[in-house]
Amino acid sequence: MKYFNFLVLYNSEKMDRRSTEALMNAIVETGYWRKDGKGAAVQLMFPAIYKLSCRMNVRFFPYDQQNCSFIISSWTHDSATINYHYERPTVNLLNFAQNDEWTVISFNFERIEQQFKCCKNPWTMLYAHLVYFFKLFELFFSLFLVIQRKPLYYIVNLVLPTSIITVVAVTGFFTPSSSSSERDEKLYLGINTLMTMMLMLLMV
Repeated sequence: MKYFNFLVLYNSEKMDRRSTEALMNAIVETGYWRKDGKGAAVQLMFPAIYKLSCRMNVRFFPYDQQNCSFIISSWTHDSATINYHYERPTVNLLNFAQNDEWTVISFNFERIEQQFKCCKNPWTMLYAHLVYFFKLFELFFSLFLVIQRKPLYYIVNLVLPTSIITVVAVTGFFTPSSSSSERDEKLYLGINTLMTMMLMLLMV
């Protein structure tokens, strides 16, 4: 028996399977989900690297929280021939490798049926967070991925230094002149502030 993978990530940046998926492994259980014993349950187990773009909202940077969407379904088969189901509503993150910049808040599935004008039967699709996909009638699976940025790096390297520089710059305007009406302190303070700002811009 040979099984071909019809699963497609609809919003992938690359539609080349050879560069994203490898070592296809399918576990087939016949007579699984129909009372008459016809049909089969197929579990797809294979390593893959997917690239997709997410709409970013950086209004509250570096304390922002982002939502990313994965749209998974068959490109050519409706729910009458292939019907997708998830085993559990949340993605298993036990072996998830932590990221230095982002924290995963939630990662959930959603199964959606949509009717398309081209087709008689609905399509099974898996969705992932905040995806509005208007076609005719397919069954989609949604993966709702919510991530939050870790702000510590930006607080230490950007927020705190710029706050200190701002306080020093404002203080320079109120620094009193010396008894001889010289303003050397203000001049030195202003030059040091400008040099510090230049270094900060180079770092960022």
